Formats: sequence, C-alpha cells, structure tokens
Amino acid sequence: MPPCFLGNKIQIDVYGKYRFEFSIRSMAEVLEVSRSGFYQFLKRSKNVLEKYDPELVEFIKETWLSNRKNYGLVRLLREVKKVYSFYGARTVRKVMKLCEIRGKQEKRFRIATTDSKHKNRIAPDLVQRKFQVARKMRFGFPMLRI
Repeated sequence: MPPCFLGNKIQIDVYGKYRFEFSIRSMAEVLEVSRSGFYQFLKRSKNVLEKYDPELVEFIKETWLSNRKNYGLVRLLREVKKVYSFYGARTVRKVMKLCEIRGKQEKRFRIATTDSKHKNRIAPDLVQRKFQVARKMRFGFPMLRI
C-alpha cells in the first residue's frame, strides 16, 4: 500500500523496536550492515511524503478518489491550480507517484463490424471465385485498355 494511504502511522523498524535494548554496534552486526550505513539508513528512512504539504497530498488523493480514479496528471493539476495556484506539475507528479495514483487510459473506440455470436458463416461468398486458371498469362501482367 502506498505511503499516503497509510495516514499518520509510522512503520516501526528494527531499530525503533529494539533501540533501548541493544547497542547500535550489535544491531548493525545482526543486520549485517556497517555502522555508517546503519546511520545513513536512519537519516533516509523518514517518510518521503513529509516534505510535501499534507493538505496538497490529501487534496490530490480526495480529488482522484472522488472522480472514480479516472483523473491523471493533467486533470489533477488543473484541479490543484484552482485551489493552490503555487504548485506546479512536477510537485503534483511526484506526489502522484509516491501515492501510486494513475489515471485510467481511455480505450480506443472500435466499430464492431461483425456479429460473431452465431454459427453461420460471417459473410457469404457471393463471388464464388475458383482459382483454377484456364491458361497462364502471356506477358506476366494483365494488359489494361484505357
């Protein structure tokens, strides 16, 4: 599930669970990472959506859901610009990507040319061509008279 649909729940990682019981050295050893890598992970592991305005995230999510998950970037951006004029396409696109929001692709309209729900032939052979030639063409191509 994407992070924006989790609400304000913070995932409890191994460090958060056992940080008062074990030292960082022993936890890094158990997780088979270096201590410096472990510290870098702690810096990085914050919620990515925190750097975006929570009102914007909620607005995008509500707009997308209220329009039956049809709206893509262009339509969502148009709606965002009506309320928050200072957000651009890149910000909206990043929030959409983090929340796994995608618009539905419009299906191409195709005309149904045949009704294939029957056992009859689709079209009768009106020409009844028989591909047996009485004699071969003399020059390799038919001569046209205009």
